[in-house]
Amino acid sequence: MKLTDLQQAFSAQMRKKATAQPLREVEEIEKDQWEAFADDGNESYDIQIVLEKSEVVRHTCDCGKYDAYKFCVHQIALLLHLANGVSGKAVLLPKGQNTKEDPFHTMLGQIEKEDLVHWIKEILNVHKDLQVAFMARFEPKPDNYTVKNVQEITNAAVTSVTKNKKKIDQTELKQILNLWKQVHQPIIDYYLSFINTTEKIEILSALLDVVDEWRIKLNVNTTKFKTYLGAIFAKTIEPLHNITIESIWEATITKYFQTGFKNKNDLAIDWLTFLGKITQIEPNQQRVDFILMLFKDAYIRSTSKKSSVVNSWFTELVYDIYKKANKTTECILWIKPILHENEFNMEVIDQLITQNYIDLAEQHCLLAISNNQYEAYNVSYLHRLKNIYLLQQPAKREELFTVIREIFPYYSTLDDYLLILNEHFKGRDAEAKKWKTKVMNKMSNYISRERSITVLYFEILYHEGKFGKILQNLITCETAEIACMYFDNLYILSRIQLLRNLAMFGSYYMKEEADKKRFLELAEKIKSNYSTQEIKNNLLKENAYKHTAFVTFCKAYFAK
Repeated sequence: MKLTDLQQAFSAQMRKKATAQPLREVEEIEKDQWEAFADDGNESYDIQIVLEKSEVVRHTCDCGKYDAYKFCVHQIALLLHLANGVSGKAVLLPKGQNTKEDPFHTMLGQIEKEDLVHWIKEILNVHKDLQVAFMARFEPKPDNYTVKNVQEITNAAVTSVTKNKKKIDQTELKQILNLWKQVHQPIIDYYLSFINTTEKIEILSALLDVVDEWRIKLNVNTTKFKTYLGAIFAKTIEPLHNITIESIWEATITKYFQTGFKNKNDLAIDWLTFLGKITQIEPNQQRVDFILMLFKDAYIRSTSKKSSVVNSWFTELVYDIYKKANKTTECILWIKPILHENEFNMEVIDQLITQNYIDLAEQHCLLAISNNQYEAYNVSYLHRLKNIYLLQQPAKREELFTVIREIFPYYSTLDDYLLILNEHFKGRDAEAKKWKTKVMNKMSNYISRERSITVLYFEILYHEGKFGKILQNLITCETAEIACMYFDNLYILSRIQLLRNLAMFGSYYMKEEADKKRFLELAEKIKSNYSTQEIKNNLLKENAYKHTAFVTFCKAYFAK
């Protein structure tokens, strides 16, 4: 979405609400990367918008209350602010036009050096954050940094702002991050100059550790700490790529990997996610394969442990990395299902079935079903088991019968219904009748709620020649597809009753646009088979059903 699309993307009401939202400290922290604070009642939220040629490529807000297009009112407020040109950028004067000299600069040139130094001392003694920034700018940089140095420098920057307060606001957070950028840059430069020396990684690790510790201590609802950590990682990408000796590159990447696993969960995810990103941008396939190998070895080791929490996030991370590297087929044999993560498990099982690893796919399905607490979650697994057992006929015949009976009528067909009646219950008529009565009653309760079950229900009635039952249930069926499909049979059975039932068909709750398109087909069938008077007296007659979707359509159609 571009800044020029805001009027089309958001309603007038939403834009009005956003315009009334006060913003402060709107700032372009980097080219086309904007941030601001929104004060909403007693809360203050941190907003970030990233643009690329006026198009929004990334947007975040701490409120988490997304409305239209996954934007919140605070993000829309900032977008409107930027679209209106209130950007805070300096206005460039035409060439040749002189500007009046800033009085500040004039005065600065007139102050005696001793007076200026004395004033700076006074200010820095009062404002400790400025003192930290001053030291970072003018203090000679050490030849070597230690873990203790990194911790002390980082802590000093924080305490100079917080004065040991346990709670900080967004303005103070911004001060801390700005200070960190200044005091951390020499540390980062130092590390990057020794990036091919694996023992120096402890300096980078110490820097990331202490930042993450402060994220936890300050307990501020913001994504800025993660953004800050991400920016530090990003600075290592090019220097890592520029390591020319493969053995050194592999040793460095391995050290990154080991360091990631030593950290607590959140920071471990940051380290390992960063390594995953390298696989997406590294042009050297041999290096990509090396990182993937590290992930595979680490994953197989980790899944032998009992920590399901670690295995859960690491499983998704590893699978996603392989997927983005177009190497999914290489990991599905050792990637494990995740407890209660059904969507993820389905994707892995589908990959196994596609690659013809049928036995392993069956194992994953059965394991997931055994762990699910609610039967409703088993339906998708049973559907896949059905497909698996169909591929294994006749060896898995009894297993197929069991799954079809358990899943029916979901993901089921007329052939499934007949298979159970004619094969599974062969010679057991009483049991067959009991099962049939049970499933037909169950399906009748789903008419108008589940399209696939509705279609199957009428298909079974048609197969068994129960046209009276079809006509009777047409009233509660809200799909024009069924009415069109069986129109000719029902017309022969009772032409006038069919028309009367169609007057009650298609209530106000019908919402599927695809179904409404079948109205025209149905109306044309009626026009071809009934007289104008019959249509008027039985379909368009003013009665309790005049507001149904289909009757409303027919009134307009036959009025032409």
